[in-house]
Amino acid sequence: MKHRPHAPLHFLHGEGIYMVTGTTLHKLLLNNSEEKLNLLHDLLLELAD
Repeated sequence: MKHRPHAPLHFLHGEGIYMVTGTTLHKLLLNNSEEKLNLLHDLLLELAD
């Protein structure tokens, strides 16, 4: 696993709780409405299944 000095090592195995974080280039607000946030939320949950 590649060492990332800004974060501890990540060990992913089995079932668990995961937190997704991220940003956009120049901190552009892409999810600037409740509808867009709900879409992102639903897609993440769908992909997690």
